[in-house]
Amino acid sequence: MRNIYKMLILLSFIACNEKVVELEKLSVSENIKREINNSSRELGIICYFEGECSFCYGNIMNINKNLSDTPLTIITQTTDTVLINYNLDKIDFKGNLIIDSTSHFYKKNENVLKHNKLLLVNSNYEILKKSKVSYG
Repeated sequence: MRNIYKMLILLSFIACNEKVVELEKLSVSENIKREINNSSRELGIICYFEGECSFCYGNIMNINKNLSDTPLTIITQTTDTVLINYNLDKIDFKGNLIIDSTSHFYKKNENVLKHNKLLLVNSNYEILKKSKVSYG
């Protein structure tokens, strides 16, 4: 069953992504870089969502369980930390949570995040794959 979930998640990257001709790079502040701390890993998954989407939590749970060897960071702009922490505890989230209450991260990366909520990035925050649907 675990392999089926991995295949579905990887297929979502393939089916719902745009190939990136030139590597776009996320604009990431030093504070967020410290929180993500992805420099020791070659790849990481960044998921951006508003925080009130119950469907998104189910997808985050699947990514968290089935791609546990790839660091997962979710970034949200909601300020309802009680709701977020409750839902993340409920799904046993093991990744990084970053609250972007000022929407600074979104504003700096709006050209990418407006249409792509799930990103596969390297340790330099260059976007290797991006998904048009939020699978997380």
